[in-house]
Amino acid sequence: MFEKYPGDEHHYMYTGSIGKVLAGFFCKGIETHVGEPFSGLNANFMVSELNRLLELNSDYCEEVDGEVTPPPTNLMQKDLKEAYSVQTPHTAVSLFNVLMMKRSSEELHGLLYETAKQAADQIEANLQQKTADFQRFKHFTPIDTQVTVLTYHELYQKAAERSGEQEVERIVNYAFANRGELGDRDFSTKIVSELTTLCKEEGPLIVLFYSPPFYPSVSSTEDTHIQKTFKKIQKEAKEVYGLEVEEVKYFPGLSDLSYLQLEKQEVGHYTTNMPLYQKGYSLPQGEKEALYVPVINVGPLGKDPHKWTERLHVPFSFGILPELLESTIHALLEKSK
Repeated sequence: MFEKYPGDEHHYMYTGSIGKVLAGFFCKGIETHVGEPFSGLNANFMVSELNRLLELNSDYCEEVDGEVTPPPTNLMQKDLKEAYSVQTPHTAVSLFNVLMMKRSSEELHGLLYETAKQAADQIEANLQQKTADFQRFKHFTPIDTQVTVLTYHELYQKAAERSGEQEVERIVNYAFANRGELGDRDFSTKIVSELTTLCKEEGPLIVLFYSPPFYPSVSSTEDTHIQKTFKKIQKEAKEVYGLEVEEVKYFPGLSDLSYLQLEKQEVGHYTTNMPLYQKGYSLPQGEKEALYVPVINVGPLGKDPHKWTERLHVPFSFGILPELLESTIHALLEKSK
C-alpha cells in the first residue's frame, strides 16, 4: 500500500494501476570554448530550462473521481561529455517520469511537446537577455541560437531526407551492434544523439523521445466481479480485523498489472517516438496477442518506499495479508451471481 500523503494511516485495495511514460528531452546546443561563451549555446543551460518548466508541474496532474496523479519528476539528467575539458557541453539529456490515468497518448504527447516549445522560447529569451547584459562591456553581433523542437519521429525523417534511409539504418544498426552494456535509457539517448549528427543544419535542437519502460494505465473499477470481490474483502477486513479498507482505482506505485489490459490501449504517439520500439522493446498488439484481464491489487503495508528508511509492517504483511489474499482468491474464483 502507498500513502496518499505523508502520515497517511489508511488501508487501501486497488482496482487498477497508474500508467507511466518516461519522456526524454535531448538537447543539442553549440559547442564553444569557455573563454568565448557567447559563441555557443550550452546544452546544460538548455536542459535546465526544461527541468524548471516540467519538474513538479501541476498542470500535468490528472484528476479522476477524486484521485490525482503525482506531478512529473526528473529521473535522470546529465550532459554527454565523456571527459573533462574547457569545451562547453553541447549535448545533454533529461528524462522525466510522467504518470497518467485516463489521459490519452495524444493529449499527453501534445502537452510534453508544448512544454518543449515553451522551453525553446525561454532559452532564446534568456540568452538574449544575458547577451544584452554582457554587451554593456563590449558590443557584438550575437550568433543565431534559434532552438528547433522535434519529435524523434520528425528527427528520423529529417535525417533520412538529408542522408538517405539506407544511411540512417546503417547508423542505427551499427549502434545496436556496438551497444555493449548500455541500458535502455542511455542507449535510447545514444540513438537520438547519432541521428542529430545527420541534422547539423538544424542548429540547436530539443528532441522529444520516449524510453522504456512504459506502463499503460489500467482500471477494473467498473467490473462487477472485481467490485463484488472488493466489497467482500472490505467486509472481512472490518469484521475480522477491525480495519477500514478503502478502494483506490489506480495504484500509484506502478505494477505489472499495467500489461493485463493492452487490448484497450492506444499508444501510437509513444511507440512512434521510441527509438527502441520493436528493436529490443515491444508491446503485444492486435486482438490475438493483447490481453484483457480484470485486475485487483491486494498487497503488503509499508513505509517510505525507495528511501533508506523503507520498511515493511510485519504484523499486517505476514499476519493479516495472507488471510485476505486467500479470501480474495476464493472470491475471484466464485462464479458471478
